[in-house]
Amino acid sequence: RVNSDVPWDRKRGLAELAAASAQERGDAELVRRRLPARIDALLPQELTLCFEHDLWENLAVSAAAVASCEARAEAIAIKALRQSGDCAAAALEGLESRLRARGGIASPDAGIAALSAERRAELLLNFSGELAELVASAVPRIAQLALPHKSEGVAREAEKQLRWIRESWEAVLTCKTQITDLYMDNDELSEQRQAELLAEAADLLEECSEPPKICESEVPQVRDFLVEALRSQHLDESLRRRLMQRLE
Repeated sequence: RVNSDVPWDRKRGLAELAAASAQERGDAELVRRRLPARIDALLPQELTLCFEHDLWENLAVSAAAVASCEARAEAIAIKALRQSGDCAAAALEGLESRLRARGGIASPDAGIAALSAERRAELLLNFSGELAELVASAVPRIAQLALPHKSEGVAREAEKQLRWIRESWEAVLTCKTQITDLYMDNDELSEQRQAELLAEAADLLEECSEPPKICESEVPQVRDFLVEALRSQHLDESLRRRLMQRLE
């Protein structure tokens, strides 16, 4: 949000400060509107990773069971297949219960949008399709459990997948934390930047022996900038008095 077009050693005029203030308000509003949508978009990803973790952990346990009792390999493979379906059903139920508990969902364009029955059904359908693809991709490995000499390969694949899933999960949680922190700090940072712009405007007005020259097309934005500043509840009182004295 730094105006790189203005050299550091040149003072900005009132119109430039007003434009910077308007840009700052727009940026802050964009953060308020879009970041909740980014967080909501991570929910299916979190649940998918949770499901994948359960799926491959089940395969790792099953592979170990085959290694310890090769005679039961086929029964263990059948059980692993059934448990994979159970994991998918539990993941889908988890998303459904979360969606049912919510009345809205964040949208980058419309803020918090109503979560209609149709939208819930759409989200569940997309998620169930993704779960089905993941189970289908794991079926060849599950089938290999019935062949004792291939159980070691399943165990190695499960270990590799679990390591990748844990790293991905950590990355998602880190991203979610960073987005949340940015969202929480957004208003405070925006108010701080607005105060800096107003202080610069007050300095400019105090240095002028005559009212600064402003193009007619820039008057509305400058007026809005100063009016909003004086109305702000967060404006420092000493700065408010300085502005009032110069505008009287």
